Amino acid sequence: MNWGSLAASILPTIGDIVGSLIGVTCIEDGVLYYAHKGLDGADPEFASLFYLDEGQYCLYNQSPKTSDVVAMSFPTVGQRGGETLLVPGRQSWDVTAMFQKHAQLEDCDFELSACSISQKANAQGQGGVQISTSAYEVPLNAKRALGSYMDITVQSQQVLVTPKQGCQIQSLPLLYIQGSGDTGIRVVDAPAQNGEVTVQLPQPLQSGTLVTAEIMASMSQQSTQKMLQAQVTRAKQVAMSDALAGRLKSAPRLNWRGK
Repeated sequence: MNWGSLAASILPTIGDIVGSLIGVTCIEDGVLYYAHKGLDGADPEFASLFYLDEGQYCLYNQSPKTSDVVAMSFPTVGQRGGETLLVPGRQSWDVTAMFQKHAQLEDCDFELSACSISQKANAQGQGGVQISTSAYEVPLNAKRALGSYMDITVQSQQVLVTPKQGCQIQSLPLLYIQGSGDTGIRVVDAPAQNGEVTVQLPQPLQSGTLVTAEIMASMSQQSTQKMLQAQVTRAKQVAMSDALAGRLKSAPRLNWRGK
């Protein structure tokens, strides 16, 4: 299922990024540009840029507003855990190690989901970041990771999504569950209780099935700060100066056909 139009998400692969940057030796040779449009409250320049600098692959959030946040999520597949990286506006993170790790695991698909925290806060009073992520080949009654900050347990008649690392979930705007041979089940706007979400399924899943789960989760504002603090042990933030931001903004867009 493609959440793209529903969750302001983009679905590239490691191969898309690495292949498109073959031959690039510096920022001035070109970057990959993914615009995040149609988000209320977001800056018009909100976009994700992948670039290669001194042999390192980096993800830059071009928005000047720190409340405009991109989440890069690798899915969970079977026993292999997923991973999530948050990039607020005007930040850049070195994602080389993440690319190498997941390419070795043959988990080359990932998702870029974007949201404007300021808009959510105005509408709900306590808005935090939204994360879209997935898990595949999940057996019934087994707990599996959903990225870095949530776990999922799928039972025959219900789904439990629980936070970890001290985070809290506000709601699941979207949940999609499909077992082997079953019709997919979509649930919209599932509320949280005590920071976690339990969803009763309208029909039971078959015994022994392996489940695909795709979610978009709204996290609490306090959770956003905890996630940003936790990820510094897994990824390296790149120092961003006005000069570097200017080079990235003026670089050729290798995958962009717009004006």
